[in-house]
Amino acid sequence: MQCKELGESLSAYLDGELDAETSEDLARQVAQCARCAADLGRLKAIDEEVRALPALDPGSGFARRVV
Repeated sequence: MQCKELGESLSAYLDGELDAETSEDLARQVAQCARCAADLGRLKAIDEEVRALPALDPGSGFARRVV
């Protein structure tokens, strides 16, 4: 796997959406490439921050108001 290919798969990797072979290829690339490791680290940090946000309740009738 090359750096360009990896960038397109990082999110799926974090979400556990890749097949085993692709996931292993990505993990090897990250282990060998400082740039790819940094990209993964930044994406993990963003993911953790987003998951830490409080859940919002849009209130009843939200879908109706949007439509």
